[in-house]
Amino acid sequence: MASRHHSTTLAQMPLFAACTDRERRQIAALFDETAVPAGTVLVTEGELGDQAFILIDGTADVSTSGEYVATLGAGDLVGEMALLDRSQPRSATVTARTDVTAFVVDPRSFEQLLTRYPRVSRQIAAALARRLRAAS
Repeated sequence: MASRHHSTTLAQMPLFAACTDRERRQIAALFDETAVPAGTVLVTEGELGDQAFILIDGTADVSTSGEYVATLGAGDLVGEMALLDRSQPRSATVTARTDVTAFVVDPRSFEQLLTRYPRVSRQIAAALARRLRAAS
């Protein structure tokens, strides 16, 4: 039942919009859902990471070197760079501004997401490109 609920949630996110219902159900099975209280640090700049998050609801602030960079919300992916390049430390700190509900993505699930679902891989690459352009 949770997988069906997760699939419905994924359908509302641009990252998974191009996926079929069947693909979203399969993808949903890769994730666990977690509740994160406001003020909790999701990822810490300079640390190695072993998970990423997809925000379902709530907002989180991104900072680098202690300076505010952006606010993220529902549908945004957090911490994926640490899973793409596991030998490098995280490039930013992300802190829940409000209570957040998120999908947790471990390295194995992330690898499956990238290899089995090329449409999602392209969306992740496009999101990274947008961030790179915005940072320049």
